[in-house]
Amino acid sequence: MNQREVTVMVKPGSFKRSVESFGDNKFLVKIEFKEHSQINSELPKMLAPRLGIPPKSFQLVSGFEKDIKIFEIY
Repeated sequence: MNQREVTVMVKPGSFKRSVESFGDNKFLVKIEFKEHSQINSELPKMLAPRLGIPPKSFQLVSGFEKDIKIFEIY
């Protein structure tokens, strides 16, 4: 199975949602939520259209309570 990592830098508490790429498999995501549990569940939904894969393909592997998160994509 093909697998890759995606690094996401989160800017919580933003007024406007956005996803910006700043390198190979690196993204800056602005999101209105401040709680990491909400952010963690919402990030795959925001990144999936950008990467052309379903949200269920993302698994958070690092940064559960941090603003820099690493997802594995299966």
